[in-house]
Amino acid sequence: MALEKNKEATSKRLVKNSIWLFGAEASSKFIGLATQIIAARYLGDKGYGNYSLAFALSGVFTVFLDMGLSIYICKQVSRYPKEANQYLKSVFGLKKFLVLPVVGVLICLVWLMPAEGEVKVVVCAIGLALVVNGFTEMYLAVFRAFEWMSLVCVLLVVQRALFFALGFISLLMGYLVVPFSIIFLVVSVFSLILARWNMQKRSEGREPLLDWGLSKTILKKSLPVCGIFLFSYIYFRIDVVIVYFLIGEAETGWYNAAFKWVEVLALLVASIRSALFPTLSRVYSDPGNQFQSICKEAVRYLFLIGLPLTVGTFVLAPELVKLLYGDLYEMTVQILQIMALGFFLICVNEFAIFLLLSADRFSEVLKVVFLGSVLNIVLNILAIPKWGVIGAAAVAGLTELFLFFMLYNYMSRISGAIQLFSLIWRPALAAAVMGFALKQVSWSLFPSIFAGVGVYFVLLFLLRAFNEYDFLVMRNVFNRTE
Repeated sequence: MALEKNKEATSKRLVKNSIWLFGAEASSKFIGLATQIIAARYLGDKGYGNYSLAFALSGVFTVFLDMGLSIYICKQVSRYPKEANQYLKSVFGLKKFLVLPVVGVLICLVWLMPAEGEVKVVVCAIGLALVVNGFTEMYLAVFRAFEWMSLVCVLLVVQRALFFALGFISLLMGYLVVPFSIIFLVVSVFSLILARWNMQKRSEGREPLLDWGLSKTILKKSLPVCGIFLFSYIYFRIDVVIVYFLIGEAETGWYNAAFKWVEVLALLVASIRSALFPTLSRVYSDPGNQFQSICKEAVRYLFLIGLPLTVGTFVLAPELVKLLYGDLYEMTVQILQIMALGFFLICVNEFAIFLLLSADRFSEVLKVVFLGSVLNIVLNILAIPKWGVIGAAAVAGLTELFLFFMLYNYMSRISGAIQLFSLIWRPALAAAVMGFALKQVSWSLFPSIFAGVGVYFVLLFLLRAFNEYDFLVMRNVFNRTE
């Protein structure tokens, strides 16, 4: 009986956290998408291509600055909350030690890069902003570990909204990509100050002294996560860099416009992953099968969410691209449709990676993402010169399929065999019928979206895709009684 009550309390807390994080991700990512849309429209395909390159290229260096520390500190603080300040102090000591060489290498690479001076300035500004965001992420990792999801929500939304407002004003005033990128840097600095102030306000006792011994231990243990982040970033973003240098600026803009929509949807779904990670880290070594139960339920929800988004994006891509980006990005429609086919795999793969990390299976994850990045680079180099951006989009889907099979194998070893067919057939059938229904009508985008959602959920109820426990948790999710 006590175990059942504990399971129900844990489930309610997880759903609450997921809702807060989904709200944060939904608000911040859609604001971010709006920023990308106005950038794409006002900067043009070539200007937006340069802006996209800056993010893709400088992001590699911020991986080295992060070194997997955000994941490590979230996991450790969730297990040892009383040591939060000490962990944070040690992590910041490490990041301050790493920031100079990382920024130095970035600047040297930009200096040697065969590009115009404007592009180099943009890469530097975006790179420095991402470095600052890396420090902010350490505070957010601690807030997530304590499950202060409402605070995370506020901080994320404030940052995105401020950049949207200031960036939009600058574009309306006629400024282009360089001032737009500098505004991103200024907003990032402000967000760091705001996050630090919130951490100081909630800290108890005196600030601990820097423990270099702990810092070295953290660095050693987080190195595998750094490798995981690096190779994950490569297979997820290296295609933008390859497209830029092999084809051109405009094609990069078209490709990144499609990618941004997929990325926004993926990060929204990732709120489930972020909410589960602290709890999975705590319960992995606990007796009972709570870890396995959470894993299987999470995969079920990911299919329920990911499959209709996959089908809906594929069917509505023409209307979506026309509304968001305009006629200049007509080529983006085909790219988005190809990318959409692998979206539900992205959802499951991201969760599987964090599941394995919560269980300390770093070597297995490192092996998977390394092989995925190698496969992605080789296929892109072969496909892009022949098939252009369409080839790059197809390679992205093939990479996710390869990762899915490898990650499923490792995930089954720690959570038990997951019967995929029993989890996937109901949402797959409902999503397929939804897609067929949407193809039969010629409505505008928003009525089509609402109609698709309605059809999908009616079919899920008819197919009995929800169980009694789902409704029990949802009825109690906002109950303030713990």
